[in-house]
Amino acid sequence: MSKSNRKWQEASQQIQALQAKEELVTEMEQKVQNLEQKLSLQEQDAIIVKNMKTELAQFPKMERELQQLREENAYLREMKENNGLLREEVEGLQRKLERYEKVQAELVTLELEKEVRPE
Repeated sequence: MSKSNRKWQEASQQIQALQAKEELVTEMEQKVQNLEQKLSLQEQDAIIVKNMKTELAQFPKMERELQQLREENAYLREMKENNGLLREEVEGLQRKLERYEKVQAELVTLELEKEVRPE
């Protein structure tokens, strides 16, 4: 029996060694999955960083455009104000012209009346 006991003990040890290796393989596979997941997250982070750098590189251009738009807005506001003032001036001149034409017409009428009624 000692021979069969020995074989049994050797088989038992081999089974234990195999089970230990299987556990180790399982642990290693889990580590590989964890590392792959970390790598994937790092790749995603790298893409985000790249996009942010691209956007950041455009920032000076956007600041220049913003300044140009502010200047254009100020110019357009000034033009709008000037346009309003010019309209008021035109309306005033039109009223003045109408009064002048009315006075002129009255003068013509008076002159015609003088010619018709000599004194």
